Amino acid sequence: MVRSPDKVTRIFGADLARRFEIVAGDMTDEQAVSRAVRGRHAVIHAAALVALERKHAARVLHENRRGIEIVVGSAAAAGIERMLYVSSVVALCQAGQPSITTETLGDATGSAYMRSKVECELFVRSLQATGSPIRTTYPAAVLGPDDPGLSEANRGVLAFFRDAPIVTDTGLQMVDVRDVAAAHMRLLEAPTGAGRHMLGGHFLPWARLVDLLEEITGRKLRRFPIPGAILRASGVVADVVKHVWDFQFPLSHEAMRFMTQWVPVEATPADNLFTFRDPRVTLSDTLRWLSAAGHLPADRLGQLRLDAPP
Repeated sequence: MVRSPDKVTRIFGADLARRFEIVAGDMTDEQAVSRAVRGRHAVIHAAALVALERKHAARVLHENRRGIEIVVGSAAAAGIERMLYVSSVVALCQAGQPSITTETLGDATGSAYMRSKVECELFVRSLQATGSPIRTTYPAAVLGPDDPGLSEANRGVLAFFRDAPIVTDTGLQMVDVRDVAAAHMRLLEAPTGAGRHMLGGHFLPWARLVDLLEEITGRKLRRFPIPGAILRASGVVADVVKHVWDFQFPLSHEAMRFMTQWVPVEATPADNLFTFRDPRVTLSDTLRWLSAAGHLPADRLGQLRLDAPP
């Protein structure tokens, strides 16, 4: 189910798009969702409205809550045995907690997006508690090539590499988009049943991330060491400014708290069926794609350039 069938053709090409049976609609359109799930063997809910501006807060809360109620709720009501809800590690994270596991719960007093993810999580857990065979996955920051647009995580790595390699407290929790896809396929093919699965990938301290970028490109990057407390204070100031000028740049106290106070996630024994490729591969492929897609000048790639000798 998609909002724009034309976009499917544009992204996948006409030949591949013709292989799909497409239902046009929105996740909050109850009739369209009902048509989309009817007669299916499996349902994956991976849609969410992500908007950072304060003016969209009410819409984010409403649409994400309604989306989970309608899509997952309709699938459960239809008795579909394979249901997969793609959540996020942010639904499990709040300040001060010693660890992040599939049993923790995020901060319901944060941004509208954060609150919506927590409320969606509570809804799914309530269905799981009554026996619905829903599996939830919690991807970290999803990076990788062939992005249909430019996701927040890929945009963040682009800015970090191109403009400001900031070295501060904690680090980046990242996972390759191809590993996320493979994990979802394995879960759909596994015996039915409820479950929660961490897709944390790898944790890289910020200094280590710069090390890897230098290693794979052969370039020396200028590092900007900034204490976490200063970044969090900048986020507080940005939150105040947004009351007057509602800019979209992802500078907020919540974002800076995640950046400087992140706790590495803990995988469960059940997650041993997933494998995560070397972060060097993910970063190399992502930078090459960013350049090929026109987001990054080729001369920034150093030895990664497509025309560089092997």
